[in-house]
Amino acid sequence: MDDEIKWFTLSFFPGYRTAKAYPGLEAVVGRMRQSSITFFTPWGPPYGRDLSQAAITEGCPEMKTIHRFKEMLDLLQKRMPSRKFRWLVVGADFYGSSINKLPAEVVAHYFDSLQEKITDAVPMASFARWSKLREQTTTYRQDVGKVFEKTIDEKFMVRARASARYFGGEETARAYVEERLIEAQFIEATYAPVKMSCVNPGKDMVVDMDCPVST
Repeated sequence: MDDEIKWFTLSFFPGYRTAKAYPGLEAVVGRMRQSSITFFTPWGPPYGRDLSQAAITEGCPEMKTIHRFKEMLDLLQKRMPSRKFRWLVVGADFYGSSINKLPAEVVAHYFDSLQEKITDAVPMASFARWSKLREQTTTYRQDVGKVFEKTIDEKFMVRARASARYFGGEETARAYVEERLIEAQFIEATYAPVKMSCVNPGKDMVVDMDCPVST
């Protein structure tokens, strides 16, 4: 084990993790051994909050999260200097407007503001919107029904339908889950990242599929 990986395994990961690594620490460390490492963070719009004034300012919860990620990424770059890091943030605009029925213009404004704040604060960050990336997912979309049947059980769908009811109707639950499966396959095949989640990663493990999750 080289010194950088040893530090990541024994110091960084125990200090910053919010849950167990998925599918295990070995999968995360395997990605961290590479010379170029992409961290992936999906970022949804805030639900249950007035987005009519959606610009993000320094006092917003988003800025606390951005500063926390910057702290982690700066430390990784400092302590693992032989490796190159990239932070890919994908705005979940399609989920917000097309599945969960938030006003499209409000969602767009929110992610305009978020993109500006993230790229200003974190030089290694890049920002993309799922509504654009999903245009490249035809291959995965064709087979999503089979992937759904193989991956998702009724227990998971009970939770998905309960969440969908919060947004006005459980009929969107399957569309949401299928989109997540498509996203997971596309992100894994295109970027082979380590996922750094803004939320408790335990709730997403099934639909994360093969993507290792570190936090």
